[in-house]
Amino acid sequence: MSKVSINNTIIETDKGPIKGSVSQVDGSCEYLGIPFAAPPTGNLRFRKPVEHSGWGPTVLNCSKHRAASLQPSDPNDNTLTYNEDCLHLNIWTPPASKGNGPFPIFFWIHGGGWLTGSGSEPMYDGKRLASEGDGTIIVSINYRLGAL
Repeated sequence: MSKVSINNTIIETDKGPIKGSVSQVDGSCEYLGIPFAAPPTGNLRFRKPVEHSGWGPTVLNCSKHRAASLQPSDPNDNTLTYNEDCLHLNIWTPPASKGNGPFPIFFWIHGGGWLTGSGSEPMYDGKRLASEGDGTIIVSINYRLGAL
């Protein structure tokens, strides 16, 4: 991604603009479900990730989580959707009251033994961490699991 100003809900990346959402409580921002590679489907199913071609001048809505990798799911949990197209980042930025940075980046990779889990699970929401202290940018990742 290119250098951006924190707490502007539309930011420009090298793949195209993305729109996040701003917390009404403290002004922190979140950008959810940002593709970091081409969808690993079809000819790309069992291949290493390929650079995403981008979405051009169209603003990509990144205000909601996208799918987690296919995996055994809990029938009592309807907070996530599952799909092979799962290569996404979630980013939370500090509120404007923390200044314009630069900020350290905390990169979270969920566990699950390469079989289960998602960076989009509610327990991994980075909003609180981004809002506290002197400000940290929180990034979580969804990646392929299991045979995929």
